[in-house]
This record gives sequence, C-alpha cells and structure tokens, in this order.
Amino acid sequence: VLTSITPTQGNQGATFNVTLTGNDFQSDASATFGVGITTNSTSFVSATQLTANITIAAGAALGSRDATVTNPDGQSVTLNGALLVKGAA
Repeated sequence: VLTSITPTQGNQGATFNVTLTGNDFQSDASATFGVGITTNSTSFVSATQLTANITIAAGAALGSRDATVTNPDGQSVTLNGALLVKGAA
C-alpha cells in the first residue's frame, strides 16, 4: 500500500528527494513517477518508508503524475495523482 508522498509537487528541471510512505515495502523496491521524471535512486528506509531521488525534466509536461512502488517480487502499488509537476521556478 502506498499512502502518501512528500513533497507532493516539484518544478521542471529540479532534482530532489521524495519520501514515500505506505506498507509492505521490500528491500530493493523501486519507485517511478511517469513520463518526464527520472528516478535516480530508490533507498529502502523501512517496510513503511522509501526515499527516491528524482529529476523532473526541464521539458516535462505540467500536471499530475502517478507514483508507483514496485517490490522485487513484482508486486506494485500506485498512488494516482501523487506528484504535481509545476513550471520552472
């Protein structure tokens, strides 16, 4: 289960950490945020928390993106509209 992410928005061209909160995360889980957002790394903190370092492309389309966590066993969970891409600061 993926219940929330923090922060919930970012600007085009930005690189920053996102904390993902939920349940049943496994070591080596990965996080993705859709087109125009690169996940540079995903760190396992605990079964209830991951930290992802992401980069939003300078030309990424504005609007909401879904966050998806995939465990190494292939199970995944998506939080719809979790991240809002805003214009460059």
